[in-house]
Parts: sequence; structure tokens; C-alpha cells
Amino acid sequence: IFLVFLTLKTEELPLNKNTSIPIKDQVSWQEPEELEEEYEEEEYEEQIIKNIFITGNSLVSEETIRSKLPYKIGDIFNKKLSGLALSNIYSLGYFTAPLELYQEDDSAGYVNLHIKVTEKTKLSQVKYTGNKNLTAVEIEKKLLFAAVNTIESQELEKYCYALKKLYREKNLHSTTIDPSLEIGEDTTATVTFAIKEGKKSLVKRVFFKGNTSISSRVLRSLIFTREDWILGMLDKAGTYHPDAIESDKYTIENYYQSNGFLTARVKDVALVKNPKSNSFEVTFDIEEGCLYTIKSVTATGNEFVSEEQLLARIGIKVGALYSRDAIRQTLDALKLIWGEFGFIYADIEPEIRPDHENKTVEINFNSELGAKVSLNRIIIRGNNKTRDYVIRRKLKLDEGDVLTTRAMEDSKLAVGALGYFDQRDGVNWKIMRLKEDLADLELILQEIKTGKLYAQASYGGVDKSNPVQLSSFKFGVGFSDRNFLGTGIMYDLQGSYSQQERTLGMVISNPWMFDRPLLGAVSGSYKQALYEDVKNVKIAPIETIASGGLTTGFRIQKMSDVACNYDIGIQNGRYKELPIAYFGPDSTVSKETVATAQFFLDRQFRPGNLLSVSQNISQDTRNNPGFPTRGYFWSWLSKAGLGDSCSTFGFFRTDFDIVWYTPLIGEFDLVFAFHSHAGVIAPFKDKTVPYRELFHIGGPTTVRGYIPGNLGPSIAGDSIGATRAFYLNAELVFPITKDLGTKARIFYDGGSGWGFVGENCMPSHLSKLIKNNQFNYRHAIGFGFQMVSPQPIRIDIGFKLDRNQRREEAPYEISFSMAQDFW
Repeated sequence: IFLVFLTLKTEELPLNKNTSIPIKDQVSWQEPEELEEEYEEEEYEEQIIKNIFITGNSLVSEETIRSKLPYKIGDIFNKKLSGLALSNIYSLGYFTAPLELYQEDDSAGYVNLHIKVTEKTKLSQVKYTGNKNLTAVEIEKKLLFAAVNTIESQELEKYCYALKKLYREKNLHSTTIDPSLEIGEDTTATVTFAIKEGKKSLVKRVFFKGNTSISSRVLRSLIFTREDWILGMLDKAGTYHPDAIESDKYTIENYYQSNGFLTARVKDVALVKNPKSNSFEVTFDIEEGCLYTIKSVTATGNEFVSEEQLLARIGIKVGALYSRDAIRQTLDALKLIWGEFGFIYADIEPEIRPDHENKTVEINFNSELGAKVSLNRIIIRGNNKTRDYVIRRKLKLDEGDVLTTRAMEDSKLAVGALGYFDQRDGVNWKIMRLKEDLADLELILQEIKTGKLYAQASYGGVDKSNPVQLSSFKFGVGFSDRNFLGTGIMYDLQGSYSQQERTLGMVISNPWMFDRPLLGAVSGSYKQALYEDVKNVKIAPIETIASGGLTTGFRIQKMSDVACNYDIGIQNGRYKELPIAYFGPDSTVSKETVATAQFFLDRQFRPGNLLSVSQNISQDTRNNPGFPTRGYFWSWLSKAGLGDSCSTFGFFRTDFDIVWYTPLIGEFDLVFAFHSHAGVIAPFKDKTVPYRELFHIGGPTTVRGYIPGNLGPSIAGDSIGATRAFYLNAELVFPITKDLGTKARIFYDGGSGWGFVGENCMPSHLSKLIKNNQFNYRHAIGFGFQMVSPQPIRIDIGFKLDRNQRREEAPYEISFSMAQDFW
């Protein structure tokens, strides 16, 4: 950019720089500070711009050039802005030096401005010759010639440099490029890059010299420069790059200095090139030095935090080996500590005093806190869909507050937990300092899609021996959005159809009614469901349930958003035919077994209405609803249900769930998840419990590796439902795709269900027919895969760990579900 400063004189003289501005007055170059003082002292006669004439342009319109001028017709002409005018025009990239601007006095008090430009040659075509390892398309993606309209020969060198860099990434370090520019008859330019690629230059051997304390194997694992091997194309092994060599030197020195070797350094890097193979041998010459231990650590405290408290929160301890990484981590920790008190711009300077004779180090951390920083305003960017108020109500900061790192981090986690933004890097703060004690915060967001439309189709069941399985085509469709129109309202509509089953469901939920932390939700469903797991019947139970419910609740923000929700619902259930116990014509099952099975069928499969009231107290600190990596969730549900005189249902149920997540490798690479559930159901006096409300332990949502109901009371293999349940799940979860939409897992599950409705009043000789009625902890291990979107699908394979006692069981079970996680 050319800056031109003008002073008055009476002759027209050109500049001796790349830009010339002939005007009626003399032009000279001076330091900006001196010119500003000179202009302040001198006075000029004001002249109004009458006309602006532009010549020399053909590719660029006059309107475009005029838009870059700091003045327009009718303005008072300011000579000091002439340099800025030419700088702006030159920044368009279409013109070459010199550019000229001069003034012409018109009538009294008016002036005409003349701007003369010289355009570069129009670029019409770019050619490449000799390029075998890079296609023209690959080159164009990097050099972006499609966006270049004009060119001059002086610019070719920078394109050659960029092109050589591309070839270095392909390990072609001896590539030569000869550029040429030809002007055709139509006065347009054709650029040709004549390329001689040469042979590939690979690193064949990497050696380390002088390393006696740290093995070469460890050092090789740290650096980028690695020896070529048969699959080097996959991990870039064998790549030689001079910049990487310099980076590797720093990496090696940092590793040594972070493991006690205070004075360690890489003295030299020897590079030997084989002229025949064009390959390299790289040798790092290391001077290790001696181990240094930490003699003392001090840190300046104040009235906010004492030195003892500071030292307790940092990782460096007396007697430990000197570590450069530990010092960096301590600096970050101290900045975080001071940031909690509002000293966002605290400057921490480590003072390192080595004693080379005794091989010890004294370290002192001096903190210059500066002023506390107050928040001026919060600016939100990137929320194209989500409305500002949805985000702001999750922030823990208010404009005018003292800005603290804790409040910033808590706000970031709260916004990320909405699940509307990219989980990896979709919520970030940017601090914009206005004064020493005042700053703006910019919340930069990257939204993801929160709505989905899906369809599913299936045919039949999975067990051909089961005569009551689904045996027809099933089709389902649904659409939902967790952030409807950016308001934070959630809705889910879905339905399915088959000969035996039909479902239609709807849920609408608003967690912030009246812009307060009040929950309001309405739900309704119609379901014709076939109980496939009830096998020992003549006709499988097909229940038609119409239900509706209203939910309201509130969150206690002072108690970390503990939520208290209350629900009232009503269900109407009826059956096409009531189930009749049947074990087949060739069955050897006793009459008592058939009678007992019928006893439970009559009690649990009754038509009628059921009114339920429930309370759910919970707390959710998970950092994301889709793929949580940190935080916990707990829930305590209490539910009472009462049926009409026809159904004779009446019960009380309570469940407690707790989930905990923590990352083990990175933030997303490997996550440990633990979940535990305990529940109890008690029927009211002379009442019973619906089959669907009882615990059926086993299967994809409880204990994988077992079929549903397999770990609880049963008759001849059919689950009759448990009144008590306990199970736990432990998982190692890792993503398969970068967007975290597909995950894999290794799991351990275990649990049991026991107790049945009517246990106290059933005759003892019939009670003996009930199997698995005692607490019997069983467990399995396995692995699985899960796709989150567009349709949640999960496949798990569980292997029983205690099958030795039950050889009649299958050694494993495969479960397939189209539902969200059970936590």
C-alpha cells in the first residue's frame, strides 16, 4: 500500500516512488507524525469537488473505482486523503504502478480531480506441462486461478513458490518450474508453467546420536519425520520437509526438558542425500545434559488467594524433576485461578533459577494482575436459526458483571448442552478488550441441524419358531425438531403401520414457558401393539392403547438446575381377544403350569382405563445430549396408577437412575460411561399391575446379551414381569465418524429382576412353578455400533459370562433397536 502525503507548492512534480501523484502542488514524502503537525499549522483554501474523471480503465467500471475513493462529487477536497484514495484503488488488484491523481482548478472554489490508472493484462488461460503427480484440478484448488482476472509477469514468482510447496507435500523436493507469460493477438495473457518434477525424496532412515537416557524408539514416536514403510502413504511416513525438521528439533528438546533435562538441546541435524535413490538419512545429534530436580517453588499471593492455596492448585512440587510442560501447565492454571476473580489479563512470568553445580532449580511465579475486567456487552454470532434469547437465558454472565473465567466456562458448557451447536468446536468465546478494565465478549457459534425426517421399513420378526411374531410388512415415518424455528421448543411426530401393529404419537415440549424455567408439555398417542415376547398363548395379545398426558415443572437454578416435573396421564387399553395360555398340542407341561400361566395372563392383560400421576426430580449436567463426554445425570421417578373397576389396576412405582461420563483419551476419542438403575413396584391392596408397567430385565435397554424378561420371574420361558429390578451398564464409547454421528462401544452389563405380583397370595405349590424369582445377578460383555442420525439405530452383540451353569442358553444375543440410548 502506498501512502502519499502532500504539502503545498506551486509547481507540478512527479513522485520518485511506485505511485505518482502529479498535482498542481509539490509532492514530497515525510514521516506521518511530522506531516500531521505540519498540516495542523498550515491552512488551505477549501475547494469543492466538481467532477472526478477516471481514465485508463476497461476491465473495472468507474463505479467500482469511485466506491474506493474517500470523497465524492460535492465534498470538500482534502489533499491529505489522496494517498488513501490511490491505496484503495490499488488494493482492487487490477492495476499496476504508477497510478496518478492530479487536481485541476475549475472556477472559484471548485476543483476537478483526474485519476489515471494502468490495468494489468487480462488473464485468459493457465497451462501446465510436465505435471504427472499433480493434476491441473488439484493445482487450481490451491492456487485459485479461477479468481484471478488480471496478471503481470512480476506476480509469477509467487505462484511458482506456492506450486513448489504443493510438490514438496508430495515429497518432490527437486521440482523446478519455469513460468512464462505470453500476450496474444487479443491482448490477453496466457500463463504457462513448465514443470520438471524429478524423483521423489523420501526419508529412509532416522537416527539419534547422543541419546543415552531416552531410547530412539520413544523419540521416533514423538516426531513428524519418520522412516518410510510399505503403508507410508497412509500415515505420511517417509515425508521429508525442512520445516518439519525444525519442528522436530523443538519437539525433542521439549520432551527432554519436560523430563528433567534442563539443558538438553539438539546440537545439529545431519541430512545425507543418496544421489541414486534421491532419499534422505536424517540424524539428530542430541546433547542430553544432566537431570535437574526442583529445589523450591514459590508463587506470589494476595488478599484473594494465598501463596499456600496457589501452590496447592498447581502441579509442580518440590523434589520432582524439572519439567517445561509442567511450567506451561502451571501458567495456564494460574491464569485460570486469577481469571476466577476477574483478572482476565493477568500476566504470569516464571522466574527460573538453575543451580548448575547442585543440579537443582528454583522456580518463582510472579503474577501481575492488572485491573479487574468488567463485561460491557455480549455479542452473539453464528446463530442463524437459534434466537438470541434462547442462548442468552443459558448464560451465567450479565452485562456489567465482573468477567470471570469460571462464568465464561459455565456459560459455554450450558450453551453447548442445548445440543444445537457443533459438539467439537461449535461454542467459543472471543474477548475484545476495550479498556484496561472493560471488555466485550463475542460468543461464536456453529449450528448443526436439529430437525430430522426419517422413514423405516421392515418385514417379519427374528424368530421363525415363534408363531406370534410379526409376519407382515411394516412401514414407519416421523419428523422432529429439538429447536423448532429456533425457539427451543421440541416436537416429535411419528407413526407406523403393519397388519398387526399401528402407532401414532405426538409430543410437544417447551422447557421455557413465559421465558422462565417452567416446563410445559403435551403428549398423545395411539398404539396397537403386539406382545411378541408372550409366546405360550393361542393368540398373541394385541393391545390397543389410546393415551394422553400433560406435564409441567420447574427448575431450581440456584441448585444447579435441579428439575421437578409433574405429569398426569390417562390410558385406555383394550384387546381384540384376551390371551389364553397354550403350550402346543404335544406339550408335556402340567395342568398346574397352564393354570398358573393363565392366572397371570388374566391379571396383567385386562382392558380398561388407567389414570396415572407421577413426579420426577432430576439433575442433568451432561455437556451434550447427543454424545455426552462429561457430566452426570440422575433421576428419581415416583408414579401412582389407578384403574377403573373393570381393569382393577392399582400400583405405586419408584425408579432411581444415575449416569456418569468422563473422557479417558482426548475429549471425544474414548469416553467412559456408567449407568445404574434400581426400581420397585408395589400393587395396592387387591389390585394388580399392567404387564407393560412391570420390569422385564434383559435386552437392549437393560442388560444386553439376554432376551427381554430373561432375567426375571417367568413361567415356561415367558416373562411375567418383576416387581423389583437392579441393573448397571459400563461402556467405553468412541466415535467412528468425525461428526460424532456414528459411534462404537465396548460394554459390560449386569443385573436381575425378582418378585412378582400376587406372590404373597399364591399357593406355595404354584409359586414353585415360577422360575428366576430370586435375585440372581447375571452379566455379559459385548460390543456394538450406533448411528444417531438420520434415524437412531443401534446394534449390540452381548456374550453371557455365566453360561456354564445354563448350557441350554445361547452363548450370545444380538439386539437391534431403533431408539435412543437408555441413558
